[in-house]
Amino acid sequence: MKNNKLVRKIKNIKWDNRVQRAGFLQSKQITNNAEIKPIKLIKNITVQYDNIFWVNDFALYDEVMTKKFSLKFKQAFENDKKWPKKKY
Repeated sequence: MKNNKLVRKIKNIKWDNRVQRAGFLQSKQITNNAEIKPIKLIKNITVQYDNIFWVNDFALYDEVMTKKFSLKFKQAFENDKKWPKKKY
């Protein structure tokens, strides 16, 4: 029963197929671990992916999360135009 819920959840997400990478599953997992860590852009604005899914050599990203990322970056720029220099 629990597996059916997970399969339904995965099928209901609109996936953004924007990365294709050949390689070993272990290296893909290391990349995923880095990508799902929260990144604090400025005070009160943090971005984080929580849905990344590998199918063969394709990394699929949750499109809703990608849109939220864009909005949060825009918000951060509206609040502080110099944050990228401060951060990086």
